[in-house]
Amino acid sequence: MRKSVFVSLALCLAATSAMAQGGGGGRGMGSMGPDRILGGTVEELTKQLSLTEEQVPKVQEIFDETQDLLTEATAAMQEQGGGFQGMREIFEGMREQQRGGLKAILTDDQKAAYDQLLVEEEARRAQRGGDRGGRGGRRNETPEQRTERLGLAVGGLGLEAEQVELVLPLVQKYAELSDARRKVWTDGQAELGKLLAADGTSDEAVDAQLATMGDAVKAIEKDMKEARGLLQEALTARQEAQLVVQGILER
Repeated sequence: MRKSVFVSLALCLAATSAMAQGGGGGRGMGSMGPDRILGGTVEELTKQLSLTEEQVPKVQEIFDETQDLLTEATAAMQEQGGGFQGMREIFEGMREQQRGGLKAILTDDQKAAYDQLLVEEEARRAQRGGDRGGRGGRRNETPEQRTERLGLAVGGLGLEAEQVELVLPLVQKYAELSDARRKVWTDGQAELGKLLAADGTSDEAVDAQLATMGDAVKAIEKDMKEARGLLQEALTARQEAQLVVQGILER
């Protein structure tokens, strides 16, 4: 039963990959492998997580299962050649399920290291352009996707449960303020463009718009500074640096 469910999920994953590559062009399904879903090859995970001799075959079994799903998905796509609604959500479900199966094999220390590995991979993907568009490739992500991303990042800092309860809302608030500041500036630029394009716009009107933008940004940055200060009190310099590297906090 489990495999039949994941064949359907993998089918949707294949469709997502094909569409992302331009409807059959580019690298195609051949570029998608278990390492893309699970965060690395068996050899890489063995080294990075210090897997034991007993764990390696179990991890290999999960990789083999994932590869089987992708292979069957490729065949199904060749037969059906169609798209699906909600592909991204289904892919996320498959990815998390397979990663969850892998984490069930790990010790607590290995789970923490694995979470950090996934966070770092997300940061590298964002630096490469990620989802295409926006700062860090994340402008088009849904609120649910951002919540998941930020939760994973904070979870990879090695904090105690009570610390996570304090830090995560602050990180989420900082991200919201950063988005708000960006929107104020973008909307303000659009308004300035209209003023400059209109005949008879006075220098005073332009100056007033610039002042409005500046005041709004300063108010938001004041709140961002407060949130950042609280985070600096709660985190070590290394933990703060991890969030900076991932583009969650600004330098």
